[in-house]
Amino acid sequence: MGREYPAGPKINFLLALIGQMLPKLFPFDPLAFALENARQFGDIAYYRVGPLRVYQLNSPELIRQVLVEHPETFHKPLFVKRGFGPFVGNGLFTSDGDLWKRQRKLIQPAFNHTQIGRYADIMVNHALRLADSFQDGEVREINADMVRLTLGVVVKSLFGADFTRQAQDISALMMAA
Repeated sequence: MGREYPAGPKINFLLALIGQMLPKLFPFDPLAFALENARQFGDIAYYRVGPLRVYQLNSPELIRQVLVEHPETFHKPLFVKRGFGPFVGNGLFTSDGDLWKRQRKLIQPAFNHTQIGRYADIMVNHALRLADSFQDGEVREINADMVRLTLGVVVKSLFGADFTRQAQDISALMMAA
C-alpha cells in the first residue's frame, strides 16, 4: 500500500518555476500561494514542489519540538546543504546535530527579550524610512526594496552599522544570487 502523507495544497511545478523566472510576465506566484494556503490544512501540511517534498509546520508547538526539544531527529535536506552551503557557509541554516547545537547556543544571547525589543525598533525605523521614500504614482521594484530593507535591518541589528549608501549595490548582488 502507498505511503500516507498529510493533506496540503497542490502546486503546479511548471507554473511555479515560470512564476519565479518571469515574474513580470507571470505575476502570480504559485509557491507563495501554496505557502499561504497551507495553513488551512492544519498543523502539518504536505506538498511537493517538483522533486522536493515539503512538510510545512503551522503550529508553534510542533516548531518548538523540531527546533528546541528534538533537533537531533530532524535533518536539513541535502539540497539545502549543497545549494546554500557555498553561499551561506556551514551555519545554522545548513548544519545539523552537534554543530547546529553549538552554533545555536552561541547566537542565543542575541535573541533575549531586550534584544528583540531593540530589533523591533530597528525594523520600524527602517520600514518608516522606506515608506517615506515612496512617491505618489511611482512604480517601484518591490523585491529590490524588500531586499534592501531586510539587509538594512540585519546589518544594523547584528553589526550596529548603517549601510544605506552601499545598499543598492549589495541588494543587486543578493537579488542576482
